[in-house]
Amino acid sequence: VDGNKMPRDNRPGAQQNARRTVRMEDGILKQAYRLPTEAEWEYAAKTAPKYSVWTKENSDSKAHPASGGDSIENLLGNVSEWCWDYLGYYRKSAETNPAGISTGTERVIRGGNHSSPAQKATPTFRESLKPQDKSHTTGFRIARNGE
Repeated sequence: VDGNKMPRDNRPGAQQNARRTVRMEDGILKQAYRLPTEAEWEYAAKTAPKYSVWTKENSDSKAHPASGGDSIENLLGNVSEWCWDYLGYYRKSAETNPAGISTGTERVIRGGNHSSPAQKATPTFRESLKPQDKSHTTGFRIARNGE
């Protein structure tokens, strides 16, 4: 570790140009990737180009790979996707990028999947699972923290 990149110790009585231990609030240790919030996921699903929507009506009961390109694909159908938020009720008033509740027993999953009917493969359909639950119909997509 380059000591010159360590934060300065600005406490009263600290030696001039002294460095201190890195703390979480310095932002250096923050993770760059995470699950998307429910609001982020919904925004992406509403604005992304629509490709194949794999549901029980057309999927042969199996997940289908995305093309691997730079585009956002398969947000609807294919596999339900984990969101960071715990399941809670929406507020009645409209909000921009609302924060979900921070505690709970089940996290939101969105998008429907290859075993669900087509009416669940929409940007607004919500389900939930306990974080420890596993399912061949549930996957995840990562979001990157802003710079």
